[in-house]
Amino acid sequence: MRTRPLVALAFSALLASACGSSRASDPVPDTQAKAADRLQGEWVLTDFRPAPPLEPMYQSLLAAQFGELKVTIRAGAMGVKGVGVQGERSYRIVDATDEGFSALLTDTAGAEYQITGAFRGLDVDFVAHTAPWRGSGRLHRVR
Repeated sequence: MRTRPLVALAFSALLASACGSSRASDPVPDTQAKAADRLQGEWVLTDFRPAPPLEPMYQSLLAAQFGELKVTIRAGAMGVKGVGVQGERSYRIVDATDEGFSALLTDTAGAEYQITGAFRGLDVDFVAHTAPWRGSGRLHRVR
């Protein structure tokens, strides 16, 4: 079974909710710093709706992640650990308002994934805009 697509999916979903800081040499607008602060902590994936839909095998693997996939966000770094999925990514917030943000997640190969998110109490609703894991989902704060 290939886990690479599942890792990318997990990160794509997590990315959206988990977006962070910008480069130290760049001034960070206040709204970006506030969004980065709000994202710090631990989250769990509660929903993800891929677009287009996944093949049945990958949909089953995705379903196993709900409530299990944990995302830890700390100053520009995001760790993900779930059922058969584990990894690290870097991220930065590109733009933000009091209600949401836009971010770029970068994997170890240098590929970037665009995510937007909206704060909803203890949840972050997100949209992953970059193939192959386009879709929308939700992360719930656990700490």
